[in-house]
Amino acid sequence: MRSRQTYFLWLVFLCLLFIILCAGTISINLSINTEQEHETRSTYPQNGSVSAPVISGINLNSSTVVLECESKGWYPEPEVLWLDGEGNLLSAGPTETVRGPDDLYTVSSRVTVRRGYNFICRVEQKIINQTSETKIQISGTISINLSINTEQEHETRSTYLQNGQSQVVGPSEPIVALVGDDVILPCHLEPAADVVSGSVEWGRPDLEPRFVHVWHLGQDLLVNQNPSYQGRTSVSAENLKHGDVSLRLSAVKHSDNGKYRCYFASQAKETTVELIVECESKGWYPEPE
Repeated sequence: MRSRQTYFLWLVFLCLLFIILCAGTISINLSINTEQEHETRSTYPQNGSVSAPVISGINLNSSTVVLECESKGWYPEPEVLWLDGEGNLLSAGPTETVRGPDDLYTVSSRVTVRRGYNFICRVEQKIINQTSETKIQISGTISINLSINTEQEHETRSTYLQNGQSQVVGPSEPIVALVGDDVILPCHLEPAADVVSGSVEWGRPDLEPRFVHVWHLGQDLLVNQNPSYQGRTSVSAENLKHGDVSLRLSAVKHSDNGKYRCYFASQAKETTVELIVECESKGWYPEPE
């Protein structure tokens, strides 16, 4: 009798198991990955050591001043804000962003303001809770206060630039060159000063991007150089020690014809050098057109 009951219970159990298996599908997936079979790596750029925003100015002797702010070493991409002395947001031009080979961002922005007030350039990245700002007072003496705020550190610096401290000197006449020649576009500080650790921009406002050659903090900065000038420009690090930032332009093209801006960001001063490119051909007879 007991054996029949046991048999009956086993039969019921098997029926229930059969019903369960018919009602659903049981799927078991086994995956084994070894170092030899499969390997996946994800690399993310590390947060850079950001630079305090560098503010430079144009037309400091007029009632209107164009301020430019630049900061480097950011990741992720930050936001640039211009504020007045009371912390109110100002309307500024679009932010220019350059992503370097190290995946760190350099950002810059311009704003037009009037003299006699205080202004702040603030660069912030809310995701990593990092903020860096520079305060500038536009008056007879330009006072610049730099500050970097992170979760780990706080740093404040102050520098003062006197108007008329130095003058940027360029040629009084246009520079003339033939197609294919190498040419020097003169530009220097007077009185002479060491600008190796400063920022100097050679540019053409009529081009996009405008950068012909940029020297920044002891080295060439060519990540945003206009493609038509790649491999053809240079400045002398030795001459920079004496305030001479003359630009050497090799293999002159007819498209190089135009006006070049030599701009000292650290001095907030500039001059314009005009290059006239001529074409010459020899060995013709009769006289060609």
